[in-house]
Amino acid sequence: MIEAMVEVPTDDGRMDAFVVHPDEGGPFPSVLVLMDIWGLREELFDVARRIATVGYHCILPNFWYRRGRVRFEYRNEKGRMRSLLDLPQEVQDEIHANMNLVTDTMAMADIRATLNFLGSQPVRGGPKGTIGYCLGGRLAMCAAISNVADSSSSRGTTLLTMPCISASCAVIARPVNSISLASRAPASYGCVKYS
Repeated sequence: MIEAMVEVPTDDGRMDAFVVHPDEGGPFPSVLVLMDIWGLREELFDVARRIATVGYHCILPNFWYRRGRVRFEYRNEKGRMRSLLDLPQEVQDEIHANMNLVTDTMAMADIRATLNFLGSQPVRGGPKGTIGYCLGGRLAMCAAISNVADSSSSRGTTLLTMPCISASCAVIARPVNSISLASRAPASYGCVKYS
């Protein structure tokens, strides 16, 4: 596997991103892995690596780049990420304030810049995919509605109130499947494909 941190040119500056793809056999179909509220971190790099092992080029853009290389990593004694709700209120407020600085319109511009950047990578032409969890899930659905990419969302936040989705609620604003993951709350999944 080939992996690297790259810089994607955008209208607002240079956005750092993680890229991973097989070392031979390209050009590859491409998937954008969209980050959650925590930003870039090893767990998301592993998601991209797992997708890349089956023949995809994956890129994980950092939507927090306008504030620098922001990383939110709060780990427990076992090295696992802590739940947002387990953090002190002032830390929760800082993380939410950071998220609120990036609008859906800004994120869609960043995704378009990422798609333009893929022209310099070993990527096939044609449709691109997105996948995201939580914040990334919401942005994946927004990308699908905006006809930016085929998308998959896992527990996408505020789907019904999003400007880019509210006009299309009848099409996608219901869970396609609901499952329970171990001791976690039920998770809603949705997929959108555009022609």
